[in-house]
Amino acid sequence: MRGLRFLLFAIAITILAPLQGGAQEPAKVHRIGFLWPGSPAGAAASLEALRKGLRDLGYEEGKSLDIAQRYANGAMNKLPALVSDLVAADVAVVITASIPSALAAMRATSTIPIVVGAAGDFVGNGLATSMQNPGGNVTGIDEFVPGLSAKRLELLNEVVPVRSPVAVLSSATASTHTRQMEESERVASSFGITLRTFRLSTAADIEPAFASMEKERMQALLVFSGVLTAVNSKTVVEYASKNRLPGMYWTLQFVNDGGLMYYGPKLPRMFERSAALVDRILKGDKAGEIPIEYAKDFELIINLKAAQELGITVPESVLSKADRVIR
Repeated sequence: MRGLRFLLFAIAITILAPLQGGAQEPAKVHRIGFLWPGSPAGAAASLEALRKGLRDLGYEEGKSLDIAQRYANGAMNKLPALVSDLVAADVAVVITASIPSALAAMRATSTIPIVVGAAGDFVGNGLATSMQNPGGNVTGIDEFVPGLSAKRLELLNEVVPVRSPVAVLSSATASTHTRQMEESERVASSFGITLRTFRLSTAADIEPAFASMEKERMQALLVFSGVLTAVNSKTVVEYASKNRLPGMYWTLQFVNDGGLMYYGPKLPRMFERSAALVDRILKGDKAGEIPIEYAKDFELIINLKAAQELGITVPESVLSKADRVIR
């Protein structure tokens, strides 16, 4: 009898063990929102970098992570509705890029944390009170690194010795435009050249801006950061090529579309780094208490096809600095 009782007890323990308090609970699924001002194709590299960063931190999409994606496809007026949709989906964090997207997110929610993977001049554009202590519900990575605008003009001058006047095409907000101009003008002054600004408010301003550049005999082109120029990169590059203007651009997309040069942050790397900020928030940190970082990894991309079409021979000294050359 004792042996039978022991056997029945062992069977009962085996059956009941999975029901005890020590059983593993299902992993929590974190839903995060991904808001992009452009197209899915334009976001692909950044989104994959974000995914990689999150995977490296232990998040597994489909199991412990769900990414709700929304795309404005260049229509900035759609951003408020897209953010509201993510808020209604009860996301734990909104991850986005660009000042317009970040501002739209801030207007839609003051409680859901916002990580801006790439945007310029957080403080000047009202996203944060300071880099060290952002306040509110926003943190992220600032692509407007001090000295970057100056470096772009210096590199352009190395490729094609710049003569006056040089056109500046800008859709940047007032604060960001001013800071980029101040840096560029210091370098321009040292080269003995003048800069002429052409401001864009809508895509319809692009054609008349280039018509004025042609009339005023601009010799080269600098394109300042601003989402409007980015979502119209093909149009900008087409007009620059038509006017035979060697250009330095603020985001890689321009060079992929046929522009001459890009120097600036590696956008995918910024989003990979953003995963660490998302992780901190999901683990309980407040976005407004996480310091905003500057982009740290930069690249120089040169399009030799564009150079040939413009009749430019890029010096070997510059090619040797390039991270990638498009042939």
